[in-house]
Amino acid sequence: MRWICVTDKFDKFTYGKVYEGKSESKNLLNIPNDDGEYHLPAQWGYDGPDNFIEYFVTEERWQEIRKQKINKILGCPINSN
Repeated sequence: MRWICVTDKFDKFTYGKVYEGKSESKNLLNIPNDDGEYHLPAQWGYDGPDNFIEYFVTEERWQEIRKQKINKILGCPINSN
């Protein structure tokens, strides 16, 4: 499966880069980092109380994030279409 890194908080993983790997559990991914070494980074986590944060997303979720950002910039209402 293809995963896109959506954080700059991990060393050796690049924001916006696509990584090939598989899900090992509900939250851990088995993917190679930028040096080709395999790690088990978290797919998501928490960045403070009540602040959910995604670290890696599927391609479908990446498209949704990009669409939301464009709509926010343009002042368009956010919808699922």
